[in-house]
Amino acid sequence: GSYRYPLVRGFNTLVVQSGLTIGVEVILLIMLLLSGLGTALFMLRYNFGSFLAVPLGVVIGVGGMLLFLMWRRRKRQALFAVQLPDALELIARSLKAGHPLPVALTLAAREIADPLGSEFGIFSDELAYGLPMSKALRNLQVRVGQEDLGVLATGIIIQNEVGGNLIELVSSLSNLLRERVKMRRKVRVLTSEGRMSGAMLSALPIFIFLALNLVSPKFYGEVWDKPIVTVF
Repeated sequence: GSYRYPLVRGFNTLVVQSGLTIGVEVILLIMLLLSGLGTALFMLRYNFGSFLAVPLGVVIGVGGMLLFLMWRRRKRQALFAVQLPDALELIARSLKAGHPLPVALTLAAREIADPLGSEFGIFSDELAYGLPMSKALRNLQVRVGQEDLGVLATGIIIQNEVGGNLIELVSSLSNLLRERVKMRRKVRVLTSEGRMSGAMLSALPIFIFLALNLVSPKFYGEVWDKPIVTVF
């Protein structure tokens, strides 16, 4: 259906990876309502014409919701990356105890909190219902979108095709991904000053606009109701 279109498919993927359960239709309705409120604000409060108020309202409604979804996805993926090494270590212990991989995944899903717990639960259910391992791993990657899952999927698929010690593979992946998490944290600390400077510079124009409106309301207030051509 509509998921054949890249834009629609990308938006649906973003919603799924954000972890929201309210559905794409509800999110689109929220976007529409926010766009309408933004348009009304610009028309009633600032006396903008519809040719300017409508695009600005759409930017607020659609852009604001997209930024929220991307923030949710980034936060969820970061938590998943932290949980994944512990989950793999738990799976390795279960395999050593003699449990097959689907049972080990089920145990990890029960012991680990969301988002990893619920995603591994779906992964385990797909295997239990007969879905091939490669397809179940691909579905997991699509639902989460976290880059470390590529390493996990590649390792397990290769092990399934050529054989090998699955316990050793999972343990090695757990150690590898744990080191990757540590490296990301180090990079984040080392770049924190630059990121903070960028955020402050980005917020500076908005801060100056709000400060001027507070200290001298007439600075912008006297020209809000004038046509754009005469303003510039």
